Amino acid sequence: MWKIYKEERLIARTIVCRHGMETYGDKPRGLAPFTGMLNKVFSKLGVASSWRFVDVLGLEDESLSAVPSPCCAMMLLFPLTRQAIQETHDAVADEGQCRPEADQVNFHFITFVSVNGQLYELDGRIDGPVSHGPTEAESFVVDAARVCREFTEREIGEVRFSAVALCKV
Repeated sequence: MWKIYKEERLIARTIVCRHGMETYGDKPRGLAPFTGMLNKVFSKLGVASSWRFVDVLGLEDESLSAVPSPCCAMMLLFPLTRQAIQETHDAVADEGQCRPEADQVNFHFITFVSVNGQLYELDGRIDGPVSHGPTEAESFVVDAARVCREFTEREIGEVRFSAVALCKV
């Protein structure tokens, strides 16, 4: 699992470095270009075309019912509003893989996956996966959305959150 996690971090960093400025700026531009770009990247990596990223229109149960099943991953795009988080993110970006061309990269994404019945958060800012407890295929989307809501609820007044899911369509 750790090798897979390291590869996921490399893919995520590549996506952000090559395409991040299109999607991550001071103002969110929606994730439609982001989901399209992710689908192109995954296609080039050899992922079957039956697996596609789809927009998650909301994190409430009624919105989640529109997410196709099965779903194997959910990504949350969110603003880096705390100064310490922003500085950490900028320091990582300055290490050499990419450098922001605009003022600052203000958005970040994390991925949620299920491995052996456990819900894990994968975040390039953290050295290893974060376990959020048990999950099942049938409840994965709801479980991942619950953790995503925890992120959104911490940022009172902030509305610039978006989510996508990797699903079999």
